[in-house]
Amino acid sequence: MEELNRALGLDPATPQTLPGALGPAPPVPWGEAEIRARAVQGNDGLKALDAKITALEAALSLREKDYAPVLLAEAGHGYEQNRYMAYPRVNRLFVGLSWSVYDGGARAARVRQTRTQVEKARRERVEAGREAENAAARAYREYADALQEAVTARLNVAASQE
Repeated sequence: MEELNRALGLDPATPQTLPGALGPAPPVPWGEAEIRARAVQGNDGLKALDAKITALEAALSLREKDYAPVLLAEAGHGYEQNRYMAYPRVNRLFVGLSWSVYDGGARAARVRQTRTQVEKARRERVEAGREAENAAARAYREYADALQEAVTARLNVAASQE
């Protein structure tokens, strides 16, 4: 113990709590597959990417609707005091149709650009999900390795005491 305290740069009489005096490590109730699934479910970054994908898909549907014709209808009522008119009240109905047949490919370019953004966001989502799964699995494996190293260290200490 004195040599350990000297190696740590402490006073040789400093009391130390060694891992043998600590309680056992808490067990992990899940396997690696469930840990991977839980890492994906609880990740806020993935939730944000899902919201981004939803917004981009909505924008894509609106961009695709640019090709549809626009139908306008307006109804109105008015009153005019004019002695030359047969009826002083006027009811109007206006119906119009607007359809831009050729725009030089601008609409198609906007749709392609939005589709590209949606696909890019989906790829980002898949990559972020894999990163979250890998980080959780790596942490789980490091935990298991640490438990095995603790057992090995105890066996080494017991062997050296013999």
